[in-house]
Amino acid sequence: MVLSLSVSYQYLHSVCSGAGDVEGVDIEVIAAMTEDCIFNEFKNTEVKYKNRIRSRVANLKVCSEFYLSTVG
Repeated sequence: MVLSLSVSYQYLHSVCSGAGDVEGVDIEVIAAMTEDCIFNEFKNTEVKYKNRIRSRVANLKVCSEFYLSTVG
């Protein structure tokens, strides 16, 4: 399965949105910039790209869970 750019953007956006509203942060811009940087690094959406997206999503989940546990 090829992970398309729009799917990876949606994946990153949903994880970023899970952290709730953070003042002054545009989740859509962060998700788009992250995806763009990863795509520019690999120039395709094959295995290394998919692994990097998954890695960033996992990192964001851990960070957002930590943030929510300290704020809530």
